[in-house]
Amino acid sequence: MTHLVYINQYDDEIEKLRSGQKTMVITCGLCRKPSRQHIQIGDIIVFAEKQSDKTVLRGEAVVQQVFVSGKLSKEESQNLVESYNDKLLLTTEQKKRYKHKQFLVLVSISNFQELYMQLKNGFDTTSNSTWIPINDINSIKI
Repeated sequence: MTHLVYINQYDDEIEKLRSGQKTMVITCGLCRKPSRQHIQIGDIIVFAEKQSDKTVLRGEAVVQQVFVSGKLSKEESQNLVESYNDKLLLTTEQKKRYKHKQFLVLVSISNFQELYMQLKNGFDTTSNSTWIPINDINSIKI
């Protein structure tokens, strides 16, 4: 499966991925445990940035490992994020976003390859989700 993951163009995440410094991404669930079945070893993660009036695919990588936490306290989630921040390379603002989450999923990635492709018109980029499973990535590329 392919997963479309939105990243912030202002946090230099593409540069961190390109340089090989960032080797892990994070997602979460506030009220329910995320299913590990949704993210599998060997899946592809495609990184997308919203740029003014369009969404651009900026890179892709392969899932190497998936860690799904049990239910976490605020302190435990904060400690987990801090303990992996050498691979996540989160900004202070990004850390704040995850420090109170009850469930976290950490995904190790490899083989990052840079892309620059615009998404097709009509693909729903208004979703609040920053992590969207896609059956066929070619169906949304221009």
